[in-house]
Amino acid sequence: FLLDNADLYRATCQAAPTAAAARDEWRRFFSEGIAQRASAAVEQLGRMHRLRNRYRDAAPDTPAARLVDLLLSDPVVDTPLIGRRLAVPPERAESVRAAAHDAGWLQPYPGAPQVWTAPEVLDIFVGRGPAEAPTPGSRNAASPTGS
Repeated sequence: FLLDNADLYRATCQAAPTAAAARDEWRRFFSEGIAQRASAAVEQLGRMHRLRNRYRDAAPDTPAARLVDLLLSDPVVDTPLIGRRLAVPPERAESVRAAAHDAGWLQPYPGAPQVWTAPEVLDIFVGRGPAEAPTPGSRNAASPTGS
């Protein structure tokens, strides 16, 4: 907000008739920026919560359900990290990773074939696209448990 509206802020403050009016304008502008950022953070948290619930509902009581929390905290992973964080052997970590990929939770990172990203999580981090329920038949509607 502050950077996006810097020109408007400067013009408004320069047009203020007194230093006190310029300070008041600065306070209003700064407060508006804080309020907008706080609202965006609340929305972002809500989207993360909805995504977490959707993923967990698709894989209840499985190691993949625990993968959800890992992806929300670290949306760039590899199979060894999955194994360590889920406390599962490498073969199981690979099967969980593959199931998450099949469900659309993970995509290969370009140029690094052993690295995977959670695109829906990254989209939320950067403010793109909603994390809402997928439409029936979409890749993300699949369960990462292989069912």
